[in-house]
Amino acid sequence: MRILVRGLVSVALCSLVLLSEPVFGQEKGDEVVPKDDVALKVKDEVIETVGPDDVLQVEDVEGKWLWVKSPSGKQGWVKRDQVELNDDSAPPSPDDAAPPSPDVPQPPPVDPDGDRLYLIGALGGAHVYTTYAYIGVLADGLSKELYPDEQVIELLGEVSAVSESLIKNLEQVKRGELSPSDEAAVDDMIAIYQLLAQEAEAAAKFTKSRAVEDAERFDEIRTTVWPKISTLLGLDE
Repeated sequence: MRILVRGLVSVALCSLVLLSEPVFGQEKGDEVVPKDDVALKVKDEVIETVGPDDVLQVEDVEGKWLWVKSPSGKQGWVKRDQVELNDDSAPPSPDDAAPPSPDVPQPPPVDPDGDRLYLIGALGGAHVYTTYAYIGVLADGLSKELYPDEQVIELLGEVSAVSESLIKNLEQVKRGELSPSDEAAVDDMIAIYQLLAQEAEAAAKFTKSRAVEDAERFDEIRTTVWPKISTLLGLDE
């Protein structure tokens, strides 16, 4: 335990030492400017007095002292905290950088809306497929009496509710600026979700009634929606 405590104390002491030392970015080769009028010194001798308009070249670093060269060519020591980096020598920010050469091929610009639509298409396509399969599994389980009627009706109701919610969201997507092909794809997805909701409702109705006409209605919708899903996903190509 004492080793651990000593280790923690050592880390704490090192942190205090580091925090107590002011951090300056000046290094050999940097350009700095005085914050105010300052004297370049060698021991006690003042070599030259320079001001904020003078750009100094850092030629050596020794602790808190910088060996600099003035615009007139004179050299001397100044303290680190008496100068600051010259803004003109700092690398430009991205906003200040000029465009690259037009001769160099550039990657296509990022299109957040395009990525968003691609994601909607990918997730939407996968979801309509799994929803169609899910309704089929519930109907098959019902025919084999694997699930209680109440559970099947509840699950089919959830499918209808989710489909209706997604239709509203897709209608919101249509209000954006879409290309004709993207708008047509969104319309196709809306039509498919409408049919899936109707299919789920028909299956729930048959679960309650066991009537032949309700079973035929379910089969009719299921037969209608599959080609649309297949076309949307490119499965019929």
